[in-house]
Amino acid sequence: MTQVAELCELDDQFRTRRLARYLVATDNRIEIIGLAPGGAELARAMLEDALVDPFGRTVTQADGADFLKTLRWARSSDFLWVTPLVDVAGDAAADPESALPSSGERGVPATVPYPAPPAGLAGIRVAEVRCPRPDDYTRTEVVARLVADADGSIRVEGPGADSVAITERALAGLGNPSLDELEGVTLAPGLMVFAAGFDEPGDRAWRDALVGTRKHAAAAGEVDVVVRLDLEFVTRLPRIWLSRCPFTGEVLRMAIDAWGFDSPFWDPVAPLRPLDDLPDTFLGVAGAIVDGSALPMAAAEALGAGRAPVFSTLIDDPAVRAVLSATWIGGHRCDLVAYFAQPGPPRISQHQFDEPRFNEWGTRLARVRDGSTWSWVPGPDADPPVVTDPGRHLTSGRLFWITPDDMGVELHNGPDGCPWLAQG
Repeated sequence: MTQVAELCELDDQFRTRRLARYLVATDNRIEIIGLAPGGAELARAMLEDALVDPFGRTVTQADGADFLKTLRWARSSDFLWVTPLVDVAGDAAADPESALPSSGERGVPATVPYPAPPAGLAGIRVAEVRCPRPDDYTRTEVVARLVADADGSIRVEGPGADSVAITERALAGLGNPSLDELEGVTLAPGLMVFAAGFDEPGDRAWRDALVGTRKHAAAAGEVDVVVRLDLEFVTRLPRIWLSRCPFTGEVLRMAIDAWGFDSPFWDPVAPLRPLDDLPDTFLGVAGAIVDGSALPMAAAEALGAGRAPVFSTLIDDPAVRAVLSATWIGGHRCDLVAYFAQPGPPRISQHQFDEPRFNEWGTRLARVRDGSTWSWVPGPDADPPVVTDPGRHLTSGRLFWITPDDMGVELHNGPDGCPWLAQG
């Protein structure tokens, strides 16, 4: 395997143009392959100066991969950038025609408005101790969390005991300053403190640190800490546009943990999910991982794998419409089917669907209307059968679809161009 990165730029039409390819040889030398006129020369010129990495170390091109990671961090802009290093096998590394495997992480498209922080978090402030990730210095990971309560005292918590101990020693060396005094402070080479607000969506680093911290707190029996972390988790989870009601056109906007299946969001018995306001016509959402072979068998069975869950008994109901869409969870493509009931007088529309007909995706529960809000109730023992031929229902006008990766969740009707028909 050879580590490879590319130098790219935006052209005058804002299209990405590949200029040159960097290869890290076995002796740590950096080799250059030109991909566009003048690209090799520019790539070579960018190797001439020594750089200081985010940990304060001076690196030169003799440092190979470390220099390229620093080059990406120090010299990349919106118009000229170095891509993350990826491993490429065999002759493909030196082949200009070969495409590099994707190393980028899919963004989680959080939308606004964002929920107000709950009363349980009043008087609590959090800051994060962040460090550049070893694989890509432009991304960070949270190694510790600083929690200040109403009296200003600071608790250090985190996903690992070592990082917590290092942070506690650094704070002691600074005379245990207040949280206000710590914002923007460098605790150690590469370790910086950043305020974390409850009124904005979290990122992957926040999520990973919170999930790890929660596991340690639960194992230690720190019930109050787990309760606080759960409130923060459901508050800062991104709210994503997942589907749209065919009856009213209202967007289905739901909180979801799109970074992986290893958080309490995906606990099938006690899922940690907020009961946000949802369309009045919403019945529930089912899902399936398109390729669950990379997951443990138990997880794949709990989440569903393979065919999009278009339930025959629901789709044959004239008062129900279903919408196919797709999302990504931790790098896995997942197909979703959201179900909606025809709006009408309560005696028709609500009474007809008093009993949950299927389990919400990844759980053994169902959401039901509880006055003006929602609540969880036990789901059925088994979900209804899944149709094998969605084409008939697409033609009937009861099954709609949204193009995968369409952030605007535009509804389509009919079989023409439907990507799910190719699945058979």
